[in-house]
Amino acid sequence: MMGDDSPTGGAGYAPFYVPGDYATRKDIVPHPDAVPLSKLRSWRIDPEMSFAKRQQVSDFILKLQ
Repeated sequence: MMGDDSPTGGAGYAPFYVPGDYATRKDIVPHPDAVPLSKLRSWRIDPEMSFAKRQQVSDFILKLQ
């Protein structure tokens, strides 16, 4: 599932090497038909802010119980 050491991940990664699916591995080249991540207009998640908000929600729920 993680593929091999080839630039596209090989046969094991083939089902995931499609436009719109972005590898988290830095050694796999993007699919030629995919929009480059630098031009992809999507929502970027800030993990530190998400953690802080999740903690606030969790604390609120515990207070309700």
